[in-house]
Order: sequence, then C-alpha cells, then structure tokens
Amino acid sequence: MRKTMAVPALALLLAAAGCGSGDTGKRDDDTAATCRSLLGAAGTAWVKRNSDRETGVADATGLDAAGARFREDARSWSGDKDKVTMFGGSELCRIVVRDQKPRTSALSLRFGASNFPFDSPFGTKSGGYDDETARTLGPDVKLVTRTADGRTSYDVYVRCRVPDAPRGQETGIPLHGSLTDTLTGATAPEDHQKYLLHAAGAVARGFGCENRPVVPSGP
Repeated sequence: MRKTMAVPALALLLAAAGCGSGDTGKRDDDTAATCRSLLGAAGTAWVKRNSDRETGVADATGLDAAGARFREDARSWSGDKDKVTMFGGSELCRIVVRDQKPRTSALSLRFGASNFPFDSPFGTKSGGYDDETARTLGPDVKLVTRTADGRTSYDVYVRCRVPDAPRGQETGIPLHGSLTDTLTGATAPEDHQKYLLHAAGAVARGFGCENRPVVPSGP
C-alpha cells in the first residue's frame, strides 16, 4: 500500500520544502521535488487548477533508482527479435486525492525500458486498443495516445543510448514514458501530451542518455 503525505495542498507538496525530519521527511520531500521537476511549474499549476479536491503525492521510485533500473534493462538487451522480455518501468510521480479511500483518482508518470522497439508500427491498433494514434516528433521521439475501455494513456518513446549497452539498443529498447490521469478533469489531450513531453525531457537528462535526444516541449 502506498503511503500518502498528509499535507493540505498540491502547491505545498510540490514546493521546495526543507522542513521534513528524519528519513521519512526526506523521502517525502524528494518525491514532491521529483513531481515538480517532471511536471514543471506550468504542469504543477495545471494539476492544481484541474483538481477539485485536496491532493497529495504518494511514495514513488526516485529518479536515481529508476535510472539505474533502466540502464540495467537496456544493457540486458541481446538484439534477438525472437526473445520476448517484459519490462515494468518505474513510477516516478503519483498525485492522489488526499482523503480518498480507496484511492481511485490519480495522475501517474512512469518511465523505464520499453517493451516495444522504437520502429514498432505504433498507431495501427495492433495491441488490441480501441484507438491508437502516433506522431513522430523528430528522429528520437514518438508520441502515442491509446484508448481502451474508455481510459486513455499517453505514451512517449525516446531513443536513449545507454553507455556500454549493445549496439542499436536505443532503437531496440528505447526509453518509454507513460502518463495516466483519473485525477484531473482536464480533457484536452494536448495538455497531457505537453506535460508528458516535459517529463520525458527531464528524465532523459536525468538518466544520462548518451545520444542527448531532443525532446520537444509540446506536441
């Protein structure tokens, strides 16, 4: 079960706070700082503006730990197209309704090694989705929107070269980011895509992508 921080508002959660005490306080501060870094100032304000109840952040994986996991997964890639490996990724930010039980409303950002190569035929509904659209944003970024059972996920794939990984890894196992949102009332997909791309740029820098992919600021 995830532990939710008992603080009054998202604005306080995502502020640079130094008042925590002990390991728990530091972990809470780190989680809030990661969410703020991924969403940016505009994304932080957007979440607050579109949430009609007080929110908090739940415990999530730190950026360093998530980066280490991604690099380990990327280096394990063999290039064997007949070998199927499933990666789960790491949840770096999860914003929830503070007093909701069970917590069914959340905005989540996950990043990790992709289960699909960068040159997969995204947008062809090959994965059993009700709808899937894809856009190529330069040589290193693909933006994919998927809908299934009335729920939408926003995904980004980034060619992120990991040092000491097998040749072609950045195409065979790119960086995959996903944003899901049952928290806000925002309906414009461009907003979700914009803040997902902002997060992807921050993660690519934080993970130390050797090829320095250019992630655009908007779709």
